[in-house]
Amino acid sequence: MRPPTCRLAPTKIFCVAAVPNDVKAALSVIVLIVAGVLAFWGGSPIRHDFSILVVIVAVLMVGAMWVFPEAASKKAKS
Repeated sequence: MRPPTCRLAPTKIFCVAAVPNDVKAALSVIVLIVAGVLAFWGGSPIRHDFSILVVIVAVLMVGAMWVFPEAASKKAKS
C-alpha cells in the first residue's frame, strides 16, 4: 500500500490516500463486464435501443476514474 500524499496549504496540511492501481483496474474490469452483460444479454432489463449508450457511459466512467484525481476533503479546524 502506498503512503498518503501530503501537501502544504497556506493554513493546513492535507493528506490524501489514493486508491491503488490494482483496485482501480479490478473495478474497471468489473464495470465493463457488467455494462457489456446489461447491454447485450437478451434478458437484460435495459431496452435494446439503449445498449450502445450503456457501453459508452461505462467506458466514460472508467476513463474518468483513471484521468481525474480523487477529491480531498478538508478537515475542520479544531
